[in-house]
Amino acid sequence: MFVAYTKDNKRFIENKDYQDRGFSWNDIPQDAGITALTLTHPIPLIVNSKRISSKVSIKKYHYYYFFNEATVSVSQVGDKKQGNEKFTLVAKVMAGIDVNKKYVLEIRLDKFGNTSIDSYPLSALIKKFEYGQMNKSILKTGISCTKEKRLL
Repeated sequence: MFVAYTKDNKRFIENKDYQDRGFSWNDIPQDAGITALTLTHPIPLIVNSKRISSKVSIKKYHYYYFFNEATVSVSQVGDKKQGNEKFTLVAKVMAGIDVNKKYVLEIRLDKFGNTSIDSYPLSALIKKFEYGQMNKSILKTGISCTKEKRLL
């Protein structure tokens, strides 16, 4: 689950009741002004008989993105699909983008609670937008940056 915190003290929480459905990343306004983004581990830790919900947080980035990584199994015989098209959550991914340092920090939290952290150049993200591998609408604003470095 993600929790996004904004500069005007709002909190956006994934799957919280919202318009008769669960709240999603797409429901956050693109210009929300996110100050921090948190992912909560799906498996709580037990320390001294107490349940602790561990989290991974990032803050002070110019832009953020989040997505759920899922798989789907579909079988097809001839012209007919067989079986259910059921999605299975594999991981949740969040990232912070620093336009001044020209890098992206991406954190992937799988369904078992394993966390991996990766960073890559901002130019690689821009290529993903240009080649249609990712849509710019996934970006939400964070701290302000100079006009000439804005991605949106």
